[in-house]
Amino acid sequence: MADNGRKKNGQFATGHKIAKGRPPKVKCIPDILRKIGEEEGTQDGKTKLDVIMYKVYQYALEGKSWAVQFIADRTEGKALERISVEDFKTPWEIMNEVIEQGERKDDDEELVDSNMDSDGSRDTGGADTTSASGDD
Repeated sequence: MADNGRKKNGQFATGHKIAKGRPPKVKCIPDILRKIGEEEGTQDGKTKLDVIMYKVYQYALEGKSWAVQFIADRTEGKALERISVEDFKTPWEIMNEVIEQGERKDDDEELVDSNMDSDGSRDTGGADTTSASGDD
């Protein structure tokens, strides 16, 4: 062991004031719920979890759709949602499309700019734009 309280591999030696080891696992909600579910729930020895599951079955038999779905999901498994990828594009292909769209947008802006006169009015190319009704 080196003078600094460490082993050759760099770990703190046993008994070192910093080497207290991994802290104890904090109980999370699922652990707490499991513990409560395992407690005795009735006088005939059923657990609280058993009592709840019987109640869910009772609701299912009464026609409660959520209870039927709950039981089906847990006995048959939830149905997988299938997603098909038909037009898979690599990041490079997507980037090139974005660049091309930007270039097309720039071309459209240039086209609009070329149709404007210097005073900001639309250039009609010499066509007469007065109204045909003669309201002038």
